[in-house]
Amino acid sequence: MSNLKEVSKNTIFQIIAKASTVSISLLITVLVTRQFSVFDYGEFIKIMSFVSVFYLLADFGFNATFLKRTSDKDFQSHFDKFFALRIGSSVFLTIFCILLVLPLPYSPADGTGYSSGVKFGVFLASFTIFFQGLFNTANAIFQKKLRYDLSSLASIIASLATLVLVLLVLPFNNLYLLILSYTFSSAVLFLVAYRLLNKFAYKPKPSFDSIYSKKMFLGSMSLGITLVINLIYFRIDTIILGFYRPPAEVAFYGLAYRIFETVLVIPIFFSNSIFPIFLANIHNPVSLKRIFKKSALLLTVISVSLSLFFFMASGAIINLISGPEFASSAPLLRILSIGYPLFFLSAIVMWLLISFNHQKLLSFLYLAIGALNLIANLYFIPIHGAIASAYITVISEFAILVGGSIILIVKLKK
Repeated sequence: MSNLKEVSKNTIFQIIAKASTVSISLLITVLVTRQFSVFDYGEFIKIMSFVSVFYLLADFGFNATFLKRTSDKDFQSHFDKFFALRIGSSVFLTIFCILLVLPLPYSPADGTGYSSGVKFGVFLASFTIFFQGLFNTANAIFQKKLRYDLSSLASIIASLATLVLVLLVLPFNNLYLLILSYTFSSAVLFLVAYRLLNKFAYKPKPSFDSIYSKKMFLGSMSLGITLVINLIYFRIDTIILGFYRPPAEVAFYGLAYRIFETVLVIPIFFSNSIFPIFLANIHNPVSLKRIFKKSALLLTVISVSLSLFFFMASGAIINLISGPEFASSAPLLRILSIGYPLFFLSAIVMWLLISFNHQKLLSFLYLAIGALNLIANLYFIPIHGAIASAYITVISEFAILVGGSIILIVKLKK
């Protein structure tokens, strides 16, 4: 099978799975936004946005480093050490998340900040960090074997579990039961994924090796920092909104962003599928450029089409999903949709640079733009609120794409 056919097959598996999980997620959003008040949904967004920052911390680029450094010959022994590293880091991050939210301030007068109820919600949701970290470990095997169909199957089953649990708890109109639905479904995701590992005769036996863990951590540092900064500037705006703006505005932005980000899995999955192909052709510049150009053209066509659709239909989409109470989400979704081409192209540029081992340059790029993003959000959100968040998100991704493209052009000319 040709390289592009292999990429297409794995991308199609993931898109089919994501189409299923996105459909389920949107259905859940419809159910939740129509059952809970705007205030409660805003509190829910605060909780899940805070916890989701730690999902990529749980990854930290370990999978990419693991795949690059592990051969078929010693795969089982390395995987056992890798598994132990994941368990330890996931436990640490879960505890760290809980401790970090405790001292955050709250203003009862206007509902801004993080109340004791929100903090308890973060505690309940924090266990998803642990299960997400372990699922990422199984994903390393699926990526190695190019079996994204199995990863996709686990995701679909977990999404269905979430839907069933949400349907069971909705009549109680209890925010904590809703959060527990996500926590239990993340455990389902982990358990199904490890069950599917039996297809490859892998039997995970955690074997902690401090030297191995240190090497993996240091080897993943540049990529990990890049991914973490990337996620922080995806999520920091919602967290800052929670500090300075009322829960209703957090809800409006949270809904718009939740709809916006459902489409962003396409470039992520595509990049995950093409990363092994980039590595295989890294010493063949002609072939590598051809694969990259075809991939970039395809992503451009898809992203521009999606951008036009969401820009024109944002009002109808919001009304269909959540009703007129969330009408203020429409202009925010319209602004965010402008950024689709930027997000699609920056993903593939980033992973090609990673193939060239330019993680350090990417780290500096993301660090600089992440810092500017944070400063801009801190300055503009208290004044302009969610509108500022939306514009800053798009502008930041434009800067990432321009910076990454300049580095890539310089590399390819050598």
